[in-house]
Amino acid sequence: AGARPPARAGTARRNGGRADVDPADRVAMEDQAVAARHRGKQYVSTLLGGVDRTGVRAAAVRAGSPRLFVRRGDQVSQPPLADQLPLGMFEGTEYTAEHFALANQDRLLLVSDGVHAASSPRREQFGDAQLPQLLRATARLQVGGVVRRIIDELFTHRDLAELDDDAAVIC
Repeated sequence: AGARPPARAGTARRNGGRADVDPADRVAMEDQAVAARHRGKQYVSTLLGGVDRTGVRAAAVRAGSPRLFVRRGDQVSQPPLADQLPLGMFEGTEYTAEHFALANQDRLLLVSDGVHAASSPRREQFGDAQLPQLLRATARLQVGGVVRRIIDELFTHRDLAELDDDAAVIC
């Protein structure tokens, strides 16, 4: 299971961000910090990315299970981000950033596996299919309203049962 990043990983993320470092290099720094601290016994799933100064190109590394969705108008897609190993699993893992285009008014949604993989009492996953529908249905809401609606729908899906895993939603 994932773990909270140790202090050194947080420091690596902040320093990499200040230095305008490529997301793959930033993830590699964090991977080294987690691996040095936990020696493969704990790991961290993350999605780290950035948007260029013009706002039209993004780069991201998906290390583990988070999902990223992009709503553009009525269309919702998932950028083609490779499945890469979570941070700290194996020392010296090499990461690759994937690049994708953004447009004015795009809405990004990042969710942890505690959201997209959450099962109902009937063992149906909340899933990658329901999230695009929700992102389209919440197009007129402010970002806080989108997050609240997704969390509400997640608990409805679970019949108000406690979650089995962390549930992170960022819009």
